[in-house]
Amino acid sequence: MKKVNKKIVYCVILFLTIMQFSYKSYADEIIYGNVTWSTPRDITGYVYITPGATLEITCEIRFSSTSMIIVECQGKLQVNGGILTNLDANQLWEGILLLGDPSSPQTLNPRSQGIVSLEDALIANAECGIKVGATIKETTPNGIVIYSLVPSGGIVIAENTQFLNNRQSINFDEYIYRNGNNETDNRSCFTECSFTVDANAFFNIQDDESQVSLFGVRGVGFKGCIFSNTQSGYNGIGIYANAAGFRINDYWLPIVYIGQPPYYPTQTQFDGYRIAIDIKNSGSKAINIVNTEFSDNGVGVYAVLVNNLRIETSIFNNNASSYYELVLDNSTNYVIENNQFNGDCLGLLIRGDVPDNNYIRYNTFTNLCRASAVYGDQQKHLTNGYLSTGLQFQCNVFENNYTDIHIDGRIKFEQKGIAGHGCGNVFGPNRSLENICNLGDLYIAYYYDGALAYHNPIYYSGLFIPINFPPCDCSIFGYTGNNYYPSSERCYADVNELENQFVEIAPRLAVLISEYHQKYNDTIHWIDYWNGDDSYALQVSDYNEIVTLKDSVDMICSYAIQYVLSSVDVLDRTALITWASRIESANMDFLIAECYLDGNDIVMMNNVLNDISIKYQDYDPSNIEEYAKCLRYEYLWNLNNLDTTYINQLDLDTLNLIASGTGIASDLAKSVLERIGYDIEMHDLNQLCSWPSYGNAPNGILDKNLNEINLKVIPNPTDDNVTIKSDNEDELIKKLLIFDVYGKQVLSKEVNASNININLNRYSRGAYTVHCVMSNGSTIVKKVIKK
Repeated sequence: MKKVNKKIVYCVILFLTIMQFSYKSYADEIIYGNVTWSTPRDITGYVYITPGATLEITCEIRFSSTSMIIVECQGKLQVNGGILTNLDANQLWEGILLLGDPSSPQTLNPRSQGIVSLEDALIANAECGIKVGATIKETTPNGIVIYSLVPSGGIVIAENTQFLNNRQSINFDEYIYRNGNNETDNRSCFTECSFTVDANAFFNIQDDESQVSLFGVRGVGFKGCIFSNTQSGYNGIGIYANAAGFRINDYWLPIVYIGQPPYYPTQTQFDGYRIAIDIKNSGSKAINIVNTEFSDNGVGVYAVLVNNLRIETSIFNNNASSYYELVLDNSTNYVIENNQFNGDCLGLLIRGDVPDNNYIRYNTFTNLCRASAVYGDQQKHLTNGYLSTGLQFQCNVFENNYTDIHIDGRIKFEQKGIAGHGCGNVFGPNRSLENICNLGDLYIAYYYDGALAYHNPIYYSGLFIPINFPPCDCSIFGYTGNNYYPSSERCYADVNELENQFVEIAPRLAVLISEYHQKYNDTIHWIDYWNGDDSYALQVSDYNEIVTLKDSVDMICSYAIQYVLSSVDVLDRTALITWASRIESANMDFLIAECYLDGNDIVMMNNVLNDISIKYQDYDPSNIEEYAKCLRYEYLWNLNNLDTTYINQLDLDTLNLIASGTGIASDLAKSVLERIGYDIEMHDLNQLCSWPSYGNAPNGILDKNLNEINLKVIPNPTDDNVTIKSDNEDELIKKLLIFDVYGKQVLSKEVNASNININLNRYSRGAYTVHCVMSNGSTIVKKVIKK
């Protein structure tokens, strides 16, 4: 790769940027010093705000389709109550290009970057309202691709501003200020702004177009904003973030006191998008979504390869034509707490092979087709015989769903509470048709407190064993609004206190693991133990102590990572590496490798990558190799500090080949390709569940009683034949419908009798719901288990 002088590159790129839009003409405006525009005018050329100059706009300015504003580094555009919009009928203007200095911090006094300040302003009908830096892609005749950076680093401060009918409103290109092991959050923030596209727009939103795009930045803030697409159908993306971090209505940890809610009080809202927030490969950047409502989007949040995501005190409320409310795909160490999931679609979808300890806690799921669904291996394999980690559901509330927890893969096989007792999930009082559906190949042992109402998941199918094991470990259940904060240890955790806890517990865990390994040669035969074989009692006791301590260690590390990411606006990369390494998982080691990449330490990055296959022998070695290859491309191409780079077609072909595969390496390759200008790959959205056709759920379910006593199902469970009989011969069954665990109708039959025989011989084993439409108009639902 040929290195080019930065100043030369800056001049050449700026010239190329200008030339791709227009050329200097008599219509250009060049701003020096402090200038105010308070009288409306039309602009047909370019407006340049030179270094040290300030242009204040307080009126309406209209721009032709070839016009734009260029705010040079150390220049400032200030719009106070002004309007920036189009001049040419039905044509968008170019918008604002904001420049900066990638090697400098973001200081306001003295001014080190270009600045755009908006207050009570309107930016309308632009190709891109504000473009903060840019990446120019050129392809030479011999196939070499050249990427050049229009210098980023500019600051946008917007309050009470409308972004209306822009094809794109905001685009941030690569910029993170790094000083040694520290990385500083971006100072850009949008407070109570609206991003709207409606029927008056000059264009139709495409699925890969976003109102806000964030590439390679960290800490951009959104407070009390509204993102709305009112064009027909679900189209486009609200916020797209790639290798980037952002904060919505967030607060700093730890909370010092609780008087008012710690987060920004005005709710941020998203509605009408195909995907409201699309996140790919966050790396070490914090993504915190707090006090946010998602209404009538195809998907609320879709997170792929995202570490340490925090979604809290938010509401997901979609409708029947939506797909999913929250997707976590190959993501780990997330905090999904104190949220409401409503509407008749799929609530929470978890995908990928992530065997780490992860928790879904303190959420309420109501009126959903499937409240939660897990696809993939979300449990560590038990080859070592003494340690189990994986996905756990704790302290949630499930009401009036078709299925509460659907597993098509694996979750942690012992579902326990925070301290190793009852899980604390509440299945009621309006019970769902099915509480647990386990289609996986491993048993799930579910621990609950039988003394508490609705804690026993009585409707389940598959390999599942409920175990009464009080007490319940939860202090609160489901979504509790602001009452969550006084109860949340995480919000008060101080990193020094967490360090003390770790130092106390971690050595004890290491000793127990060593003793267990020496003491026991055989793995526990769980089925025998659950069936009363007491010979495993001591081993199970030792095993459970290890698992509970491991849960505690991982929880401490998770709290600490959240603290490191959200306690100040400067990331201490060394502290993040320390805490991530203590979790001891392949996914966290990949994060550590990326941290070294961010610090330009290729030696340590390679050392970490080379050790992963040794430390985690269950992990797919090809995925490790391909993931490492992607990170080495990032280092070679210097994407974090891009000046100018040359990429040959062979490397691009290799990256595309990795992207066409599966697993986390494929996800990373797609992220890298999109960072360097490839089209955004659209997520394949499929309806993974649908309500039975007897009526419009969830209201249809509310009228049905699972515990009606006037119908008997004999025998149940059954090998093949089952009889459904009414106690009262005058109560006729008019119609009978049977649905499988996916909600698919497998039988519909007119009956008009008080009893009916059904042969289930041709159906596979599992749970079925039988809906009997009675002569009085009511519908009675019964569950049948086919052995």
